Order: sequence, then C-alpha cells, then structure tokens
Amino acid sequence: MTERHCAHGTTCNCEMGRLKGFMEACSVLLLADEPAHGYELLSRLARFGLQAEGFDAGTLYRILRRLEGEGILASEWRTEGSGAARRVYRVTPEGLDFLRSWQAAVEGMRSHLSEFLRVCGEILAREEG
Repeated sequence: MTERHCAHGTTCNCEMGRLKGFMEACSVLLLADEPAHGYELLSRLARFGLQAEGFDAGTLYRILRRLEGEGILASEWRTEGSGAARRVYRVTPEGLDFLRSWQAAVEGMRSHLSEFLRVCGEILAREEG
C-alpha cells in the first residue's frame, strides 16, 4: 500500500484521501464559496482533511486546468497589487451542477458510512473488551 499524507496529520497507510475525485469536489466547493488562485486554494483544502504538504502544487494546478477544460471552472488573470499575475479560478453554472451531483452522492453514502462506523465500533469494542 502506498503511503499518503492523510487527515491524521501524519504519513500513514490508511485509506483517507482515496475517495476518487474528493479533492476536485472540495476544490470546486471552496471556489464556489470564494474565487481563489491555486496556492490560496491549496491552503484552504485543509478544511476537508487535505493537507497542503501532502499535495504537490503542480497536481492541484493540473486538476484546476482540467476542471476548467470541462467547463466546471473558469479563470482570469489578476494583476492588481504587487507581485506576479495570478490566475484566479471561479465556479461556473456547470460547476454548481457538479456540486449538486456530489452532494446527492455523498448524501446517499451517509447512511452507509454511519452503519459502517456503528458496526466497526461494536466489533472493535468487543475485540478490545
């Protein structure tokens, strides 16, 4: 199993972060709340257990460019202030549809995940006690 940086704050072998597309969905969600450039978004992803030090900024930028190509995001170059120009991403109407789909999928999984946690807790408590 490949080691990954997960929500535990350490490098481990757990399955956290392997939910396919979760980083994309979280990125779109955060950008729907407030447009941002990639490095700013990278730090905001920690809110969902995606630690900035666990991801290469280049990976995030490739994801953002792909989502833009799919019409989920749009971007523009901003040059105000000092420093280099920054590409700022925002969510499109198609991106809001993408979020609605993710919301429906996660809502559908919620009861299954709750049941998994309940049964897991019972079994582990029984094994430990």
